Amino acid sequence: TSNGIGVMVPISNGTPGATQTVSAASGGFYDIACSSSTVCYAVGANANGDGIIVPIDNGTVGTAETVSAASENELSGITCSSSTTCYATGAEMTALSASSNITGIIVPIDNGTPGTPQAVSGTALLTSIACPSSTACYAIGTDSGGAGTVVSMAISGSTVTTSTTYTWAGVPYAIACTSTTSCESSGTHPVPGNLYQGF
Repeated sequence: TSNGIGVMVPISNGTPGATQTVSAASGGFYDIACSSSTVCYAVGANANGDGIIVPIDNGTVGTAETVSAASENELSGITCSSSTTCYATGAEMTALSASSNITGIIVPIDNGTPGTPQAVSGTALLTSIACPSSTACYAIGTDSGGAGTVVSMAISGSTVTTSTTYTWAGVPYAIACTSTTSCESSGTHPVPGNLYQGF
């Protein structure tokens, strides 16, 4: 909304319903994912700049969960790999004025409760995430130099091992996977004249 409060809009058969304002999301919402046919989670930020996760159960907005961290953070992407497990992505900022102090993070979510953010070395922001299986996910964003990057996540129980698999001159915003070996990403990349075009 114009005053920065996050909103939820239910959509039935392509028709939007009544808008619900969520005052806890005064920093706005950035993404949403559903773990089942009745439960979804939206991610964003509150007035303090803390990342939040808000459950939606059968269209009813629940209480926001704040991501616990030693520094300011916000969440920009979320996906669910099962009915109980989701992962959110975003950035953790220890000093807003210094880009070197901004690091991409991955946050595990267990039954709607966020765990400890895991910083991904070499990244500055992770904008989106997709999990083609319960043991493999891919997050996209930018590295510390501003280049687009793909982070591969190998999941074993509660352990998430990350590795940067690819970088390119562009800024990715979204990712979706059709299988464990095939994904598509969209965003912008530079073209002559200091302009950007979609990819």
